[in-house]
Amino acid sequence: MNNPILAVDIGGTKVAAGLVSRSGEILLARRTPMVPRGTSNEGLRAVFRALDAVRCHHRARRARSIGVSVPGWVDTRRGVLVSAPNITCWRALPLRRELENR
Repeated sequence: MNNPILAVDIGGTKVAAGLVSRSGEILLARRTPMVPRGTSNEGLRAVFRALDAVRCHHRARRARSIGVSVPGWVDTRRGVLVSAPNITCWRALPLRRELENR
């Protein structure tokens, strides 16, 4: 297997994370509840719980890239989630930086 992709889908009610092959096959998937109306850090912790559940799997060691989807406006140059209507705890969140730091 070539290097898989770590994928995360951040929604208003759940965070789905997985490991996906280059051909699109889902190799591993985990879900955690999202905290859309809590604090910014509570929302990030929900994302990190889902990602960590995937990253601890031995197949994830080969992942060299990540794809992230969020339900809102993103400034792609700066890596900032400007706003997401159904995740009110996040406004001007530097999501790329938070993920890179993790």
